Amino acid sequence: MKIAIRITLVLCVLALPVACTLPNPYRAETIDNETIVLQDYWAEFKEGKLKMTQGGWVSGYSSATKAGLAWERIEYLKEAEDWPALVKNIYDHNYGDNMNWYLLGTAARELGYEAAAVIYFRNSINESSRKFRGACIGSSCLGYTFPQDAEAALRELETGKTNDTN
Repeated sequence: MKIAIRITLVLCVLALPVACTLPNPYRAETIDNETIVLQDYWAEFKEGKLKMTQGGWVSGYSSATKAGLAWERIEYLKEAEDWPALVKNIYDHNYGDNMNWYLLGTAARELGYEAAAVIYFRNSINESSRKFRGACIGSSCLGYTFPQDAEAALRELETGKTNDTN
């Protein structure tokens, strides 16, 4: 028992310099004149490079379950237009259905990352064709109609007009 404690202490002391030199996964960024702390996923989000789990016949159910449990919070954040928190919540559950891609597109557009918004809206359109695996169903779509709403948002971006009615 004493040997195990000593080994643990030695390992902790030896690992301390390495731990102190690891990159900080958090950084601050100013959005809408408000400084918030962001994790490394934010750079990927801004570039349209977020990766999410696709639902499959036997895969993606853990992420889908987390997304289902986060549904009310995501709806609230969308209505409150708290885009950074919305992105964080979607990133946390990591489920890439058409609605979540659409919401990422909306957040990117509203935050001024139009190139990323185009990518996310296209992902939403692509997932809409994957019925029962990549498409939200009924009330889980937050009142959106897919792929029509994603197609309209994409057209608005491409023509330089934005007018989100939801």
